[in-house]
Parts: sequence; C-alpha cells; structure tokens
Amino acid sequence: MIAKKFEELKTTPLTFIVGILAALFALFPLVIFIFDTDSPHFEPIRLFYTIAVGTGVNYVIESLFKYAEIDAEKEEKQQYIKYSSIIKFVFDSFYIAACAAILITDLLMNYKDTIVGLFVDKLPLAVIQFLLFILLTLFIFCFILILEFQFVKSIKKEIKYNRTKKYH
Repeated sequence: MIAKKFEELKTTPLTFIVGILAALFALFPLVIFIFDTDSPHFEPIRLFYTIAVGTGVNYVIESLFKYAEIDAEKEEKQQYIKYSSIIKFVFDSFYIAACAAILITDLLMNYKDTIVGLFVDKLPLAVIQFLLFILLTLFIFCFILILEFQFVKSIKKEIKYNRTKKYH
C-alpha cells in the first residue's frame, strides 16, 4: 500500500497532495470537536479556523495554480483553470458541510435524550456526537455536490441555448 502511494505521488502528485491536505483540514475540526471544552481558550481557535480556512485555503489554491500556470501552453491553461475550480468547489462544499454539521449536531445535542434513544444506549455521548457529526457531514456534502452539479448543468444548458439563439 505504501509503495502504491509513492507511485501515486510520482504519477499524480496533485491528487495525492490534495488528498493529504483534505484529510488534514477535515481532521483538525474533528480534533477540536472531540476535545471540545467550555474553556474560553478554544473560542479564538474556532474563530480563527472558521475564517482562515475558508478564505485562506481558497487563496492558496488559486495562488498555487496561478504560479504553476505561468509556464503553461495556451491549451494547458484551460486545464489549470478547470482543476483549480474543481478543487475549490469540492473543498468549499466539504467545508460548508462540516460547519453546518457542527452547528446541527450542537443544536441536536439540546435534544440529546431523544438522540441517544435512537442509538445504542451503551455508546458514550461523545461517540454519538462524533457519529452524528460524520453522518451529517457526509449527507450535507453529498447534497451540496448534487446541487452544485445541477447548477453547473443549468449554466451549461443556458449558455448553449444563448449561443444557438445568437446565431439564429
């Protein structure tokens, strides 16, 4: 498996690196979520992470692609734009899903007696919160992706319609 990952790093380094970064960005809020306390020390970390990751990662992705695009041929530039857009909308979708899942999980924990009743009673509350967070994140992420693909499809359809209308 490790040899396969090294081969992937050689052949498709962007995919490999994006996967690693996505895993790290996904795990960091989970760590905060798992070790959440009422300590005031966690609040600045949450606030910074919420603001910095949302805007910072998009800026870094765009900057890296612009830098790599400098020496590209004209035909390759379209691929840079496409890859950059895909990575940004997948990251943003996951980020939105994780933030929404945290808020919804927090809201649902106000009804924890009802929620706990839905799960095996022997599971600790922290495990239930974690599972609920993961399930909600995945559900919201898939829902957002479906909406985005429908949106892209609608855009392409309208542009195609406008192009054919222009020539008639």
